[in-house]
Amino acid sequence: MERELLKQGDKVVMHTCIEAKKYNGKIWTCKTDEYTTGEGVYKQNLVFLEGFSGCFTTEYLQKVNITVDKDLEMLNLKENNRLLENGSKQLCEEMKRLVGEKENLINALRYVKKQYETDFTKRELETLEPRDESVYSTVVETLNKTNI
Repeated sequence: MERELLKQGDKVVMHTCIEAKKYNGKIWTCKTDEYTTGEGVYKQNLVFLEGFSGCFTTEYLQKVNITVDKDLEMLNLKENNRLLENGSKQLCEEMKRLVGEKENLINALRYVKKQYETDFTKRELETLEPRDESVYSTVVETLNKTNI
C-alpha cells in the first residue's frame, strides 16, 4: 500500500535521523507539496518545511493529525493573555525602576558638577589637575548628552 504524498500545510515530525534527535518531536509544517527528484538509486522524495533551511527527505517524516479541542484552545489563549499581561506589568515596573535610577544618577552628576563649580573659580576649573579635570569633564559631557 502506497502512502499518500505530503501536501503543503501538512504537519509532520522527524524520526530516525540526526535531525530528529536535535528537534525532538517538534511539529513542522510542510511549506511545499512533496516532490520527487533524481532517478534510480538517487531517486528521493523531498519537501520544504517552514523554518527549516533547505529541503528534507520524506523518508524520515511522519505525518501527524492534530485536532484541537475548542475549550483547550480557548484555555490556552486565556493563559497566553494572562502571561502577556503579567509580562507587560513586570516590564513597566522594571522601566519605572530604571527611570528612577537614571534620575538618581543625573541628580548625583548635577551635585558633583555644582560642587566643582562652587569649590573652584572659573579660572581654576580651566587648570584642574588631570584627575579632577577628567572627572569634571566627564560629568559635564554626560549631563550634556542627556540634554539636561
